[in-house]
Amino acid sequence: MVRQSPRAARHVFGPDEASDPKGREVDPELADHPNVQKYLQILQALKDQDLLALQSLLATDAHIEMAGRNPFSGVYPGIGASMALAGRTRRRFCGQTVRIDSADGDEVLATVTVIVATPTGRTETFALRHRYVFRDGKAVSALVWAEDQEDFDAFLNEV
Repeated sequence: MVRQSPRAARHVFGPDEASDPKGREVDPELADHPNVQKYLQILQALKDQDLLALQSLLATDAHIEMAGRNPFSGVYPGIGASMALAGRTRRRFCGQTVRIDSADGDEVLATVTVIVATPTGRTETFALRHRYVFRDGKAVSALVWAEDQEDFDAFLNEV
């Protein structure tokens, strides 16, 4: 965890700051994996809040699970809930880098580094792990957790 100077977050993150991650690390052997490409497209659709793109990438029975004990924790079933989660995280999370850790069969494991803001304006950087499972070219499930879940939860629970 890296402490950041609270440049922003008085206003939390606005649309210009909640941008596509600035760096992507994809092993050349994984770059052409179809599920890696789908995963990166999902990140883009969530960033853009593009319902049509997201709908084309998610299975109808897809769900996202956010681990931990914080205001974002829980299971988000379906496209509508996924879009609602994207809207909530967009105001508090600003993606920095994406590293694809593995793509094995139907599963993609990645680490996304994000700057997270509290409503009071303090920011910190956290590493979030993503495990996406695909079936027939569409995501059926996603699990998101922090590498340091205890600190992540404590930070998000600050008022």
